[in-house]
Parts: sequence; structure tokens; C-alpha cells
Amino acid sequence: MDMTVDDKQELVDCWKINYRNNESELRKIEEFIETYNSNDAIRWYTRDSGLYRILNAALRNENLDVIIAFRFLIKDIYKQLRDEYKKEDIHVYRGQMLAKTEFEQMKSNTIGQYISMNTFLSASKSKNVALQFISSFVDGHTNNSALQSVLFDIEIDHNHFESVKPYASISHLSFFGNSEEEVLFMLGTIFKIRNIRQDNGIWTVQLQLCDENDHSLKEIYSYKKNNLDEQTDLADIAWLLHELNQNDKAEHYCNRLLNTFSVNDKCLFIKCYQTLGSINSDKCNYDLAIHYYQKQIEVQLNFYNKNHVSFAAVYTNLGLVYTAKGNLDLAIKQYEKALEIFILNYGNENHKNVATTYNNLGLVYAKQQNYELALANHQKALKINEQILPKDHPSFAITYSGIAGIYFRNNDYDRALHYYENSLTILTKSLT
Repeated sequence: MDMTVDDKQELVDCWKINYRNNESELRKIEEFIETYNSNDAIRWYTRDSGLYRILNAALRNENLDVIIAFRFLIKDIYKQLRDEYKKEDIHVYRGQMLAKTEFEQMKSNTIGQYISMNTFLSASKSKNVALQFISSFVDGHTNNSALQSVLFDIEIDHNHFESVKPYASISHLSFFGNSEEEVLFMLGTIFKIRNIRQDNGIWTVQLQLCDENDHSLKEIYSYKKNNLDEQTDLADIAWLLHELNQNDKAEHYCNRLLNTFSVNDKCLFIKCYQTLGSINSDKCNYDLAIHYYQKQIEVQLNFYNKNHVSFAAVYTNLGLVYTAKGNLDLAIKQYEKALEIFILNYGNENHKNVATTYNNLGLVYAKQQNYELALANHQKALKINEQILPKDHPSFAITYSGIAGIYFRNNDYDRALHYYENSLTILTKSLT
């Protein structure tokens, strides 16, 4: 989805409408028209201008028209972050003023819960820079009792994740240079709340960057994201709205994107159909969910070999829908297709996606009261996970629970209790 003249003009028109009487901004707009290229995206985003303010406000308020107008800038920022991204352990800080109502809502989230950022998030490697921001704001707004100063303390341990939204040190790309030691996180980045405490009148929220695949136990059952060769972050915004349970907005956004772009924007179409399938599955509109997943397959067949790993993700999601509908034989067929593709792509069975598929098959066979096959599949999943995952990984909780259910139905209560206790122990750890 490369930038066209029309794409650029849409953004410029939006910018001009908002600042039509501001001579300083109009000069910046002319500079943007004459000089912008994709390698300048972060420089323009970090500059003190209406561009930054309009985009951030649109992302916060989920203004779809403005987000679409800024689509190429979002894409260019993503590309720069992806190119600059390095797997490294870093510690960063962000000083921010939050509405007290918003902060109280955050505090109500128990420790161990997850938050997803609906905007780009800027932070600094320097704690003093973050504290100075808070101090300067407080000094200038002494009578504002509606705001709460918050210091976000963000820990990044790259050993804890396989798949994250890109983030990068951007001092060499930023308009302000190295003065702020700035790190920028892609919109939609997921963090886990580790602690919330108050020190000297400033609330500190400790966050840990999270793997996209581990922030919710529902991810163990399914593959909501496709393993595609590229990202389309406009569609990711729709997915983010879906994850925030704002399904009507997500659905509207997907339909806008599908009506705005060409089917040649394959990743965008694939992700929109995937999101619409997931939304309708969650709403129990199973036939409509199947329709969208089948549309996703149609698009993928135009661009990918039928054994591309992304098809396994769709077949898995179809398996979930057929299971929910009670069409268990069809569910098994979908999971078997997914399993075949996963093994073909990974070269062997020692992969977490293969283990997940065995778990899914085990759950369906248990529903059919075919406990022998159910147990065999869960045990295959267990054997794989024991080789590739830490012993307290949440995936084990699913397997142990499935095995426990089988033993319980066979009146083997001692073994059932053993596996239920193992499952509970892991689930408890995952929430702390």
C-alpha cells in the first residue's frame, strides 16, 4: 500500500481544515508537501505541529475518517519502527497527565491485567526527562484538580516474547535529536500491569511489554493473527478496537477499509475478513463468521500457495466456529487441515502451533465422548510443550484441564484432581 498523490492530498486537506487560520501551521504544511518522504515519517510525527496533534487525537477518539486520511503516515511510521527494531533489554519511562477518571479506571485493573495502547507511545530512557515533563505540567496547571500525574515505568525483557509490535530508539530520527533519549512504541502495543504505587505525590505504574500471543488465554485456543509476510496497520487498528470489545466500531472500520481500498492490498483485506470473522464468532453469528473466514481463504488463494502457514490459522478459526455450532465432524476436518499445514511448514511436530492444534482436537473428541482419542491428542500436545515451553506456560493449563476432564468422565477422580490442581497452579501464576 504505497503512498499515492491522492493519499498525501487527503492528509494535507485534513491538516489545512484544522489549521486554516494558523500561518505557522500553513507554512509547515507547505514544507510537508514539498519535502516529505517515507524516511521522514517519525521526524514529522515528533515535530511540534498540527500533524502530531490531529493524528493522536484521532487515534484516541477513534475518528475513522481522520485515521484513514493519515493511513500512509501510520504505515510509514510502522515501517521505520520495524526497520529500527532491535531485540534488546531496555528500561524506559513516560511522564503523563491523565484524567483522574481514566486513572481510577486504570487502578481498578488488578495487578497482572493487560492494557493495549490505542496511540503511538513515546517514552524516554531517562527517568529525569519523564519527571521533568510531569513537573513542568504541574507547575503550569496548579489549579487543575481533574488531572493526575503518572509516571509509567516500562520494562522490556526481550526473552519474554516472540511477537511484539515494533518499538525502537528514535533519537537519530526524531525532530528533537538525542535530547530526550526517545523510544517510540507502535500503536496497539500490549503491556502487563506489574504494580501501581504512589511516591511523593506521583503515581508510578509499572508496565511490562508483552508478547502479542500471550496477553489473553483465548489466544491459546486460536490464531487470531495470521503469519503473513507483512503488516497492514490500518487493519490492525480495527483488530485493536475488536480486542477492546468495541465491536461495532471495529466492524464499521473494517467495512470502510474494504470499500476504500483495492483487493490488491491483500494483507488489509485478509486482516479485515479475519477481524469480521472473529467479531461475528464472538457474537455467536456463526454462519456469518464462516462466511468471512471463507472470504479470507478466497483472497489468500490469490496470493499464497494453499499450504502457506496462514491457511492453518483460518482453518483453526473455522474449527472453533464449527465447534461452537456443534458441527464437531466439520471442526475435526478443519483442525486436521491446520495440523497438516503446520507440520509441513515447520518440518516437524515440535512447535507450539502444532501442540495447540492437538489440544483443540482433544477438546472436540472429548465433546464427542471419544475419550481415547481425546486423551491421545492432549498427551501429544503435552509432549511437545514439555520440549519447547517453560513448565509454567499458560498452554499447559489448557492441556492439564483437558486431561483432567477426561479422567473425571472416566471416574478416575484422583488423576482428575491431580491435573486440575496443576492447571489451577499455572493459571494462578499467569495472573500475578
